[in-house]
Amino acid sequence: MKALLSFLLLLILVVSITACLTINIPPAATTTTTTTTETPPKPPTDDSDTQTPPGTPIDTMVVYHGNHPKVKQAVLEANKILNDTAFYKNIRQLDDFAFTGESPRIIAKRIQDSGLTVRVRLYKETDTETTAYFSSDHPNTIFLNSAKLDYDRDMADIINTIVHETVHAVDRAHQNLRFGHGDNDSEGKDNSAPYWIGALAECMYEGSRNGCGDAVVSKLIAQYQNEFKLVESAEINEYDILD
Repeated sequence: MKALLSFLLLLILVVSITACLTINIPPAATTTTTTTTETPPKPPTDDSDTQTPPGTPIDTMVVYHGNHPKVKQAVLEANKILNDTAFYKNIRQLDDFAFTGESPRIIAKRIQDSGLTVRVRLYKETDTETTAYFSSDHPNTIFLNSAKLDYDRDMADIINTIVHETVHAVDRAHQNLRFGHGDNDSEGKDNSAPYWIGALAECMYEGSRNGCGDAVVSKLIAQYQNEFKLVESAEINEYDILD
């Protein structure tokens, strides 16, 4: 009997020790890795028709340091248009320009990417029909005749001239490209880059942001050519310059 009791006690002790030494290792968790491929956003293209949002800083392509209120406003409006993607879209949609072998798409890109700063200055000459000058001594300067500003010209016309001359400035900045309009005679220059793009700016200022087709712009060009005279290669005496 004692032997049996001793055996049972020994068996219980062995079972207890075995239970203490046994380590239960749980099975490894299965991890599933899911790879999600995100489609990157499409970069903006030259054909974007998104209007510059209100409050967006405007790159200043045209500057004026004087105090004439109409010129200050015209320069502000010209810069808005020169920053508007619809402006360049309207240019790119044309098939060609006269007086150049460059495509409208290339010309639009040259203007948009030029990084050029064009200065507007005033001079006064009453006994003339000329409304604006370009001087070879000041290649990035537009000279507006102040005698024609107050009574003869409205805001849209001044914007037209500023953008017209800005196109000339960009043209002159690229020696390997030419997209002017030949001589100073405005007749037959409707489809030249300076006249067409200047009229486009006038059209957009007047509210036809996306409705400035070729027929509308050509009508503005004809009116502009009849009313105003631009001289592209004049020499101006410094004492005639006001600001």
